[in-house]
Amino acid sequence: MQIVGRDKTVIATTEDWRTLCPPKGGDDHWKSGRSARELAEAWCGTTGPCVPEEIAQLLGSHPDFCDVSIERVFPERQIRFDNLRGEPRNADLAVEAHDRDGRVAITVEGKADESFDRTISAVLESATQRIARDTRTGAIARIESLASALLPPWREGLPHLGELRYQLLTGLAGTLAWAREIDASRAIFIVHEFVTDQTRDPKHSMNAADLYAFLTRLSDGVIGSLTAGTLAGPIRVPGNSDLPGVPVYIGKAVRTTRER
Repeated sequence: MQIVGRDKTVIATTEDWRTLCPPKGGDDHWKSGRSARELAEAWCGTTGPCVPEEIAQLLGSHPDFCDVSIERVFPERQIRFDNLRGEPRNADLAVEAHDRDGRVAITVEGKADESFDRTISAVLESATQRIARDTRTGAIARIESLASALLPPWREGLPHLGELRYQLLTGLAGTLAWAREIDASRAIFIVHEFVTDQTRDPKHSMNAADLYAFLTRLSDGVIGSLTAGTLAGPIRVPGNSDLPGVPVYIGKAVRTTRER
């Protein structure tokens, strides 16, 4: 397995990662116990780059991926999933993998106890305010397009679109766009959670509830919970011209470094 920087330089250490692929927030986000640095340390290992044990367990939990092999890992990978105004999706990790059935596209969202961004209702409200101030924004068109491409129609018992977290919607979109980019036949979106001395359990619980709500809507109510260490899926999404309707899998891996 190789970890590859933005200039195609091979990353061997956590310090290489910080220098070549710093988080969007720079050194302010590069702190022990927080997701950016914890993710780098997990994937760089103590003796060199390696697949974290909890990620290997997660992939091995599903019969569709019993022999999956990770080839290359790209930190802070920008992935464009539409042609609208705004920045592309910034995946914490984009991963090229394969198994006996072909190529597999994986993206990883590193999380300590930071939220999955705002709710979609809050994003839409902000976009409306921008429009009212005569400021252009593609946010409303983007959300409408993503909802149509990724989610089944709402019905009684499912979370409304506005209740879902925006980062989960764009994270899944980025995963499918990555599948298109590397010509993969399946896509996996992983939340890699870190429980550290700097994180708080109520925030972890809130993130778990938000992830479950998203999975419930995504699966049309078929999947309503997600056990850490297991993959849920396959789920079929409608897709569109930018996002292929390949089978999608969702999983959460947890690494605990918190002292008891």
